[in-house]
Amino acid sequence: IGFITYTFDDIGAEIHNIYISPIVRRRRFGKTLCMHALERLKIIGKRTVTVWLVEGRTQVIKFYKSIGFTETDDFRHDKISEDILLLERRFVISV
Repeated sequence: IGFITYTFDDIGAEIHNIYISPIVRRRRFGKTLCMHALERLKIIGKRTVTVWLVEGRTQVIKFYKSIGFTETDDFRHDKISEDILLLERRFVISV
């Protein structure tokens, strides 16, 4: 159906990817995966979780906001090829 990837260290945690198969999208599997990951991170003592989202990806931003993530004033650039540079904004949630 899908997967979520995240990492954590002494400071906090970061979600890197959520992927849901197109044939089962819009059935709350993404939200369920994310909530499960947040609960697991809380159990091991992580209090803040970050996700970096590409500016302009309205549906993705809406998804994370629906879970409770809030946008910050932190930005970074992600160079994905010689010709493509993406602007990402940091979103956080306290768990």
